Amino acid sequence: EGHDRTINGVTYNTRRVFVETLAQPGVYTLSVRLESEPNTILTDTYTRPVPVTTASVTSTGPSAVNEGASGTFIGYATDSQGVQTVRTTQGVWSLTDNNLGATISQAGVLTVGANTTRNDTRAVGVRFTYDGKTHEKQVSLVDTTPAPPCLNGMSGIILSPATVTNPTPGSPFRPTFTVFTTPENPNQTSPIANIFWFTNGATEISRSMSANDLSATITMNYDTPSNYSIEVRVTDTCGRVFTASANAINPNP
Repeated sequence: EGHDRTINGVTYNTRRVFVETLAQPGVYTLSVRLESEPNTILTDTYTRPVPVTTASVTSTGPSAVNEGASGTFIGYATDSQGVQTVRTTQGVWSLTDNNLGATISQAGVLTVGANTTRNDTRAVGVRFTYDGKTHEKQVSLVDTTPAPPCLNGMSGIILSPATVTNPTPGSPFRPTFTVFTTPENPNQTSPIANIFWFTNGATEISRSMSANDLSATITMNYDTPSNYSIEVRVTDTCGRVFTASANAINPNP
């Protein structure tokens, strides 16, 4: 609706003049010619502001949170005019997985329960939603529980004999080597996860494991006169690696 205007001391009632709805943002000037004063034009300026909308949202916070601890996240919204505003408590916080023993409050505080990551570091998405827009940040839930001691491995190995010599030079020389393990648990069997023999170019005849898998043997062919070496690498069920070596001497006849 228009406004009363005073021109040259005369007030003109223009309240019967209406401005149609302005469809687009911007500044508009309305000109009105008065019937009573044909030569008089009244002007008024009308402004339709540009609507401000949310263009994007984001969040900041730690990339990892230890079990039994918490981390704080902050949510931001950037509007269509490029202005960024903190909207932490105005938005909605959620997690992509609610089965890891972690929770997040609507104040952006992520809390990880103790011993909830099942002895393994897990990842979860922290989501911040505001005005229909969502930002997701990946966060690691770090397991801080010490790994339980491995009691099913072994404490060492022995390769026997350490040195063997052909007692009759010129005759076939086919010694057998045995690697013995020392299990950590006296009642344990099968402490060996993997075993590798390095024969260094010599010919292998056979190999075997003992009935309780506590030792392993290998028989070699060293018929050509020379000094030989053999190595063994044993990995136990705890993932630890043990090595040992021995020598075979076949003198010239």
